[in-house]
Amino acid sequence: MKKALLVLLTLWFGFLVVACDQTQTRDTTPPVLSGVDDVTIFVGDTFDPLEGVTAIDDKDGDITDQIVITGTYNTEAVGSYFLRYRIEDAAGNRTEKTRYLFVIVNPDDIGDDMVANGDFTFGMAFWTTTTGLEGGNATYTVVNGELRIDISSVSGGMWEPRLENTGITFEQGQGYRVTFDARAVDPRSIHVQIGELLSGPPWFTNFKPGQTEIFDLTTDMTTYTFDFVMGLETNENGAILFEKGTVGPGNYVTTIYLDNVSIVPIEDVEDTIPPVIMGATDVSIPLGEPFDPLAGVTVVDNVDGPITLTLDNVVSDVNVDELGEYTVVYTVSDEAGNEATVTRIVTVVEPDDSLQLPQYPGWRTFVNDWEGSAAAITVEDNLLTLDITALNFGYNWQLQIIQDAFAMGLGEDNEGSFLLEAGRTYRVRFDAMASVAGDVTLAIGHSVGSWHPYFVKEDVAITTDMESYEIIFTLDEEGNYDIPAQFKLEMGLLFSGLEAPQSFSLANVSIDILEDETYVDAGLIFNGHMADGPTVYAIDGWRAFVNDWEGSAANIYGEDGMLVLDITAINFSQNWQLQIIQDAFALGTGEDNEGSMQFEAGRTYRVRFDSMASAVGDITLAIGHAGGGWTPYFVQEGVLVGPALTQHEIVFTLDAERDYDVLGQFKLEMGM
Repeated sequence: MKKALLVLLTLWFGFLVVACDQTQTRDTTPPVLSGVDDVTIFVGDTFDPLEGVTAIDDKDGDITDQIVITGTYNTEAVGSYFLRYRIEDAAGNRTEKTRYLFVIVNPDDIGDDMVANGDFTFGMAFWTTTTGLEGGNATYTVVNGELRIDISSVSGGMWEPRLENTGITFEQGQGYRVTFDARAVDPRSIHVQIGELLSGPPWFTNFKPGQTEIFDLTTDMTTYTFDFVMGLETNENGAILFEKGTVGPGNYVTTIYLDNVSIVPIEDVEDTIPPVIMGATDVSIPLGEPFDPLAGVTVVDNVDGPITLTLDNVVSDVNVDELGEYTVVYTVSDEAGNEATVTRIVTVVEPDDSLQLPQYPGWRTFVNDWEGSAAAITVEDNLLTLDITALNFGYNWQLQIIQDAFAMGLGEDNEGSFLLEAGRTYRVRFDAMASVAGDVTLAIGHSVGSWHPYFVKEDVAITTDMESYEIIFTLDEEGNYDIPAQFKLEMGLLFSGLEAPQSFSLANVSIDILEDETYVDAGLIFNGHMADGPTVYAIDGWRAFVNDWEGSAANIYGEDGMLVLDITAINFSQNWQLQIIQDAFALGTGEDNEGSMQFEAGRTYRVRFDSMASAVGDITLAIGHAGGGWTPYFVQEGVLVGPALTQHEIVFTLDAERDYDVLGQFKLEMGM
């Protein structure tokens, strides 16, 4: 019995040992994949995707030869290639890593040509393209050593789609010859530009002003050429641009082939092109307003560069004190004797006393109706609804909701309605929903010449439920934002491919500006609350003073966030006879003419307000108290107002030795 018991115990113990060994030796550790890093090589170099790459497993050892690589690459073509590496050990543990192979051109192979890769030997290396910003689209491929450009759509202007080769140095005073070979499957024209692309307005500096180069391509490969002289200062960031938008009549949607693009310095370029006089457009000025014929007018020559304009270049018969139409003639010659003449008409008119008030609703739609699409805006119950009844959209820009001066009845088509400031931070807020979910684009910019974005956000995800959106952006401190902006929501692709009628709803649009860590309404959006007409209401905290005992009459009220003083009977001979006032009496906290504002000696204050008036003239800002007679703390006369809404900012510092214990009133006096 004792022996049998011993055997049983031994077997049981042995079973336990075997079971424990099986648990400890289970392989769960994946292999280690090393050396899978991004790599850059030159065109034509050999590339071994396993060079420097190893796969080591803790059980199976070196299993590098079992690595599986997916992805394709071509060492003979410039490009970025994506490769995926996968290794699996005998136990099924897997490791994956990815890398990019960048194939670039060896700088030693470029040579000293001004146009790098002008014969497209290295594919699209050193060339860039611009498509889709204003509807111009094309694809670019190199076939048999030629660049093939398949144009699918064009912009309304000449410039898009566009092909660019940048970083070219042009020296002042040097002549250049531009040469290229081109043909088109269907005859059409292209526009060739030489200049510098800029990141902000005016977006482009033309190195050959007054010299327009448009070439009519045929179905035969033909060599085209032109000469020019760099009249501006030496520029190391020049470019040659091939623009293939709406250039002359012809077959816009076709295929173009391009090859052998070159720019070479030449001597003795004959200057036959006159200077260009810019800014001398016809203008109307109010009777009695000063007119400077040199203001806003500039001259530039393709060889001599900028030319200073003086009154010796101007012949004018303008009399600003007499209504009528007058002629101003500008005549300028360059050093080669080429003469340019421009005539402008200056019309002296009666002053426009009508208020430039925005029209409701202040919003409009843009739709590609020429391609069969149809859409219309309605505003009701504080909601803007865009009803799309016919759909044929291939691009976002083909369907838009816009606020600009044109929508508000204050300007021409595509004229902006608000100004932004460089370096400032803004917050855009709105509520929106659509009949289908997807992305729309918020676009803020101007359309002078062509579309120039100030800020764009392309992936605003709209749902089928009304939701609130908030987008914050900061403008470039060095940017130029002098041209008034448009506000756009672009949504063509949201409804692309659909046939049934769709809709988009919008409400509560505002643009706020960051002031001392707090966002405040910048007043840039009109009727963001989507009213179908003006909202008039009693206004608290303000009152009017009018000499009604002498027959004058005025009424004060609020309308859409503005204080309105409506003067219905006029008999004024002094400024004080008509006033807008804030004081304790207006606020309901004190007696007539009792002040409400505490000022401190020696402190600096800033007053800001927006105003417009039905007549052009000066008003007075008056701050002080009326205890025992009017005692001014600060007075600013000559504040100019007129029919256009104008922003005012007045800064003043109070006397450090004076007593300001009596609470002050705030007044705008305007009887005169």
